[in-house]
Amino acid sequence: MNISVTTPEPLSAFEIVFSLSGSYSNFSVNFDAGLTALPDRVLQVGGTPDTVRMAAMRINTGDVCLPAGTTVVGQIHLKTGDICSGTIVVSGATVTGTSQCGCPVGATTKLVKCDPVEELATTVVAGTVTVVNATPTIACPGPITVPWGTLVEFDVTGNDADLANGCETLSYSKVSGPGAVNPTTGHFTWATGGDDICVSTVVVRVTDKCGATADCSVEICVTNEPPVIADPMTAIEAVWAILLSGQVVASDPDGGPSALSYSLVSFDGPTYYGSGFNLNAGTGDWTWDIGDNSDYLGDFTLCIAASDGAEICPPCNTTNADTACYTIHVSGFTVWIEKVHQQLQGHYTTASIYLDSAYVPAGFTSDLIGGFDFLIAYDASALTFIQATPGALIDEGGFEYFTYRFGPFGNCDGGCPSGMLRVVGLRETNNGVTNPNHVAGPGELVVLHFFVTNDRTLDCQFVPIRFFWLDCADNVMASEDGNLLYLGLKVFDFEGNEITDPVSYGYNGPADTCYDTVYTNLGEVKNAPLGAIIFRNGGIDIICADSIDARGDINLNGIPNEIGDAVVFTNYFISGLAAFTINVEGQIAATEVNGDGIPLSVADLVYLIRVIVGDAVPYAKVTPGTIAEFYSTGREVTVKTPIDIGAVLFVFDGEVTPSLANDARGMEIKYATVDGTTRVLVYSMGRDRITTGSVLNLTGEGTLVSIEAATYSGAVLETNKNFQLPTEYALSQNYPNPFNPVTTIELALPVASDWTVSVYNVSGQRVANFSGYSPAGIVTVNWDAANMASGLYFYKAQAGAFSATKKMVLLK
Repeated sequence: MNISVTTPEPLSAFEIVFSLSGSYSNFSVNFDAGLTALPDRVLQVGGTPDTVRMAAMRINTGDVCLPAGTTVVGQIHLKTGDICSGTIVVSGATVTGTSQCGCPVGATTKLVKCDPVEELATTVVAGTVTVVNATPTIACPGPITVPWGTLVEFDVTGNDADLANGCETLSYSKVSGPGAVNPTTGHFTWATGGDDICVSTVVVRVTDKCGATADCSVEICVTNEPPVIADPMTAIEAVWAILLSGQVVASDPDGGPSALSYSLVSFDGPTYYGSGFNLNAGTGDWTWDIGDNSDYLGDFTLCIAASDGAEICPPCNTTNADTACYTIHVSGFTVWIEKVHQQLQGHYTTASIYLDSAYVPAGFTSDLIGGFDFLIAYDASALTFIQATPGALIDEGGFEYFTYRFGPFGNCDGGCPSGMLRVVGLRETNNGVTNPNHVAGPGELVVLHFFVTNDRTLDCQFVPIRFFWLDCADNVMASEDGNLLYLGLKVFDFEGNEITDPVSYGYNGPADTCYDTVYTNLGEVKNAPLGAIIFRNGGIDIICADSIDARGDINLNGIPNEIGDAVVFTNYFISGLAAFTINVEGQIAATEVNGDGIPLSVADLVYLIRVIVGDAVPYAKVTPGTIAEFYSTGREVTVKTPIDIGAVLFVFDGEVTPSLANDARGMEIKYATVDGTTRVLVYSMGRDRITTGSVLNLTGEGTLVSIEAATYSGAVLETNKNFQLPTEYALSQNYPNPFNPVTTIELALPVASDWTVSVYNVSGQRVANFSGYSPAGIVTVNWDAANMASGLYFYKAQAGAFSATKKMVLLK
């Protein structure tokens, strides 16, 4: 600090007395080096507080006076105290003491003029030093980006102007955010984890010993590497009516932060009534239950994501998943052989092979047919094969090659045996195709021409026409480009019962070795044979003679075996068929009088005459398609029959004692037990008969194992095969299925119950309803859908607390 003197006139002497107060050290005072006036000087320092007396004067004549104005005459030197704030004050003081003579003396600040020498009025202006604390400063690094799991480290740099004086200390602390700061060095550390993914802001503070602070912040972006789906496929070839399965396999480069989970992003494939798409979130395994109707045909997109659960916070972390999308192409065809109804014997007929119209929607052109190879088996004892001709579909679709083979050169692994033929069609382009149509269905592929036997013992018979397999290449179709071969997937009889056996060939379809593993291992699909065809067998129903005649009623007047019938029949042998003027087919059928299966024979005329004169009894007609349903509870046998029964033979495994029940009163009974088997015959020597109701009461222990029954007219009567009453409610699959237009629905009742069977279309509208009360057994409902449109229907049964729903398909 400068000590200055300000005077309006030159001075011959000055004396400055001052003292200091406050916190300081290293105190010293000196005259200014540039002061040349007043060379005779005195400087005294002492006392508490520090008191200074400094004086300068002119003693000799040549000494220079201090000029007027302001002159720096000296300096005060000190070091401020180690304090956070305060003031050091330099103020005028008085020095007292005792002279040599013992007189008290005192000294204060005075100024003496140079000429004349006299005292000037003096004012002391105090000086001050204000002690302040310097605010520290701090510097942090810029934004930091690291993967999770990384140890984040950095140093913050603190500074303070007071550090240079050696009396300051700095400390560091974390104000907010993760991690820790070394309080002495300012070194920051943070071990990041999976939960830290995203942006975190760390605020660090420096503090000096006076409590002054400064803050800085660092943004730390903790990133995540999303999972990667390994070698995702983009295209899958599949077929209908199978459970397609696959697995999305992903790996996570950084192992977290959570276990991989799989989720469905999107899927446009159809799913019905809970039988649809399923995805295991933990393993990535997925399945799609592909139905067997046109909704499932075509291309569908499936997208599945694999996620590690990391937090998404753009722009630091933008994703936590990888997505794989598949295009699933579903092929599917139904090829069926027509079922011909009410076919007259001794006539030509046709049975067509169709690409089913209900299963291949109009306009669907993804799977065009380039060729087919069908191996067909039929009953040669009832049908004589004539020829095969192209159906309307391939005739219009530009198939240039069509042939059929049978007999010794039929290509059935050699010659075709009796009752087997091969039909081949090919849409080849070597010679040019002028018809622009492509074969995508639906429609008629092949027309098979047959002659129906005139053997009248085969009336009322169903003559099957079925697909047959000798190897994998039988009953196949090819895509238009030839790259895909479609094999049989399932085989059904005409009633809709599946007969597929993947182990063997024959009528069961191709063996399982014919198929590629396309359905379960998505890595093996290239050009694999696809089991994409649902085959449905057909056949020919030979008309029942008694549906167009009565045996022996040749003139069709409703009275069989009378003299008029003999007259007409006699005329036939003279005039031929011209004698039959009412209904030729009916009259021909009526001439099969003797039951040998051959109509229009002299033997029939002889037997007719014997019946008329009473020398023989007429042969009874069989009752085809009529079933009597027997059920045993172990204590009672009941029957439900649409026709009167003349006799029944029951066979029990075990020893039982039977007796006639109320509804069989008038019948006779005989029984015996031999080698653990009890045989019971219920019959009548008179006109009594068995109708619906209770037949036998039983004691003992035995199980009903077989029944042989006959109608009252003596015809064999078909019975059910399972004689045990149902133990629980059950709704069976309708049969046939697909059907046109009538189908049968069966409901099992373990106890007598009220029941309801309702039929719904795909829109949920009820289109048919059946109800009633029935005893324990099987309730049979026949639904005639002649007025319904082709398509998918659902039927629902309710009885007591039981309820069940199944689906069925109407094909027209």
